[in-house]
Formats: sequence, C-alpha cells, structure tokens
Amino acid sequence: MPPHRTANDQAHTGRNGSAPTSPHPDEPDIWLTLTLGGLEFHFVACLTAALIFVCDLQRHRLAEHVRIAAYGAHETPRLPNECLFLEP
Repeated sequence: MPPHRTANDQAHTGRNGSAPTSPHPDEPDIWLTLTLGGLEFHFVACLTAALIFVCDLQRHRLAEHVRIAAYGAHETPRLPNECLFLEP
C-alpha cells in the first residue's frame, strides 16, 4: 500500500483494491450531479456525506448547480474524500 493512504482510506476500499465502498453502508447512496464552469461532474455518496457536501457547496457558492437523485448508474465514482464530509 502506498504510504500516502491512511487506514481510513483502506477501510473504504473494496477487497483487492476494488472500487471504494460506502463509509456508512447502512445508509442509502445518493447520486450527485454538480455543474462547475459549465462542466458536469457525477458522484455517488452516502446520505450523510451527500447532505454535508451539498451544504458546504451552497455555503461557499462553489457550484453553479447541484442535482440530487436517489438512484443512478452503478459505475458512478464515489465522492472523492467522502469520509471528510461525514461530520459538519
């Protein structure tokens, strides 16, 4: 494992380094679509991280538009550093 990864990062990675898993598997995943500079970015995050992330975006006015959905494509990547948005 590269030295820059933490134990917390490892806990949210699937077996054999597969795609990351939810830091709160008991919560539903939420699909987010962000518009920044006219570009769309798609992510999935657990409910807690999604809510805190969207509040943070609104507070700092970082995104032009945010769309939230209860479902989406399974291959959508997880929100980068999702575990940072588990607490306000």
